[in-house]
Amino acid sequence: MEQSELEKRITNRSLLYSACLLTLLFITAWAVYIFAKRSMMEHFDQDQYGLLNVLIKETEDSLKEVQDDLFYLSESPFSQDVLEHYNPDSEKMVSGLIFSMLNYQEFYDHIRLLDATGKEVIRINYDEDLNHHLVEQNLLQDKSDKYYFTRTMEIDDRQYYMSHFDLNVEMGEIETPHKPVIRFARKVLDEDGNVSGIGIFNYKGQFLTDKLRKYVDERSNHFYLINEEGYYLYNKDSSKTFSFLFDGSQSFATEYPQIWKAMEKSGEVVSKRGYFYYDTLNGSHSDNKWYFVLHTDPEQIARNERTYKQLIAISLIIISPLLVLFASLLARSHEKNHWYLAELERLAQRDGLTGLYNMREAMNRLEYTISLVKRTSQDLSIAFIDVNNLKFFNDSYGHHMGDTLIREASQSIRDNIRSSDTAARIGGDEFLIIFPECPLNEAEAIVEKIYHTFFERGREIHGRGEEWTFCWGCAAFDNQGETLNEFISRADKIMYESKKHKYKLGNR
Repeated sequence: MEQSELEKRITNRSLLYSACLLTLLFITAWAVYIFAKRSMMEHFDQDQYGLLNVLIKETEDSLKEVQDDLFYLSESPFSQDVLEHYNPDSEKMVSGLIFSMLNYQEFYDHIRLLDATGKEVIRINYDEDLNHHLVEQNLLQDKSDKYYFTRTMEIDDRQYYMSHFDLNVEMGEIETPHKPVIRFARKVLDEDGNVSGIGIFNYKGQFLTDKLRKYVDERSNHFYLINEEGYYLYNKDSSKTFSFLFDGSQSFATEYPQIWKAMEKSGEVVSKRGYFYYDTLNGSHSDNKWYFVLHTDPEQIARNERTYKQLIAISLIIISPLLVLFASLLARSHEKNHWYLAELERLAQRDGLTGLYNMREAMNRLEYTISLVKRTSQDLSIAFIDVNNLKFFNDSYGHHMGDTLIREASQSIRDNIRSSDTAARIGGDEFLIIFPECPLNEAEAIVEKIYHTFFERGREIHGRGEEWTFCWGCAAFDNQGETLNEFISRADKIMYESKKHKYKLGNR
């Protein structure tokens, strides 16, 4: 194989290997992207549901603290005493208890005791300086017409009532600045189990939403707290909150009608407007149901996907040239190894000077051809050729001229034999030609052509064609039990008889 042919094969194989490796790389990259995207969404789902659980757990814990304080106040004997037998000492004891709660818990706006008719008996507020104070008796109000009073009076004596999450109202007007509030109330019973009044805690709703928002802000989500009618109790855009107390124009239900329609107890909704994860919480003995909603914009998910794509693209840009280089090195190694093996095989089969088969390969091919002839009864002829004057040429003109003589003899053979024939150099000046499916007379005719071609080459190269001659012997295989060695010996004998008597042609 010529060097140019080897380089061409290396180039072609490099392209093949590069195409295969790059295809595998891109398939792998696509699979990694699909897997990463799926893992990202699974992790995202887990993260969102985990965050919802945290928000609800924090809400439940906060409400439980209020419940514990409410039960403690409503079951306090001082509360029972001040409601049944109002006196300054009882008021002082209850006020001290309430003050201690307010000092310990920062999420109360005010705490009150109402008698069984709905009139305030004790009320402690926060003032504008965030200090709490006892409201004077002449400023106490009648709350008998308020829904939280009537609803508390209707429920079981052992339970408590949690109001709607709305804005605080004073003297029939929504207090400004707005104060989101949740009211907790429970009956106060006397020793005989009769209702003597109720205790009411006004819980600062903003304390709860601020607490929840801190968890959400860390995740870059939109967080909405929604009531059972689809109105915002919390939205980062405060202008949309508590719309049900005003014109009712701003609500989750109207902003995301399809999402609101699909929301049930818990789950997720995916739409063109984003990913919505939600869960619910029902207040004990309340008229409300809260929806905790996490909303992630599609663009945020798309950004995450683009990040994965960019990382994979960068990896491809880095890895692809390395794979091409590896493919080139692998192809070069493969082709050179193949070339070396082919060359070793050629050297094992061929004569180094002429390129014809050597004696061992010629014998293998002749043995194989004889085995076929024995089965098919086809003709088989061989010819032994012995080039004359090799020693004379070496001695007279130098070994290079002797090599030329042998090479031209081999070329003359190539120029005249058929493609199905086999030619071999079996000695220094001896050649063997195998003619499968060829009778003896045709084989002799071919050898005659070889002789004349060789003679004419001598005239062209050396100017003396009479010195470029050879002797030969042709024989046809006797398919009546003749062996390989017998066949070769017979042809060789004919050739030597020809050489001995200076004949140019001998047969049998």
